[in-house]
Amino acid sequence: MTKSTGVGRGNNPASHVKRASGNAHHRWSDERMLSEHGYVKVRVGKDHPLADANGYCYEHLLVWVSAGREKPGPAQLLHHENEVKTDNRLSNLKLLNRVAHAAEHQGERMLTDDQVRTVRERFAAGEGGTALAAEFGVPFQRVYRIVKGETRRGAGGPIQTGSLRGRKNP
Repeated sequence: MTKSTGVGRGNNPASHVKRASGNAHHRWSDERMLSEHGYVKVRVGKDHPLADANGYCYEHLLVWVSAGREKPGPAQLLHHENEVKTDNRLSNLKLLNRVAHAAEHQGERMLTDDQVRTVRERFAAGEGGTALAAEFGVPFQRVYRIVKGETRRGAGGPIQTGSLRGRKNP
């Protein structure tokens, strides 16, 4: 609200219009919709064990579980073999752990344990994270997560503690 005009959400009757919600809303779907990441979601009802808070479930997960397979655990993902997120045929779905799934999508950008140790050792010796990222072909954010031990902790090498801000990186 602005003081000079007195107009704002609190004093503007037009801002309090009752908007359509639920099945009266123009975006409502009784059956299928695409998630923001391009996966098909199916309306199953809020009481369904696979449903989200709005009563939808990812179609690929529903297909997988309906075929008698166990629901993927927290360290597992369903991978679409042909990379088409809307092709939810059972023959196109494969259960992978997160590391294998990342390797599937990142290919050569996935660092080996030896490379992770090398990155940690060279960073500890004073090399800059940006230069290391360029050399190993990974985003610099990944280098910083590696050197702080936020990922790949079991690969070995020195782990940096505390803030990396203000560190002189040549």
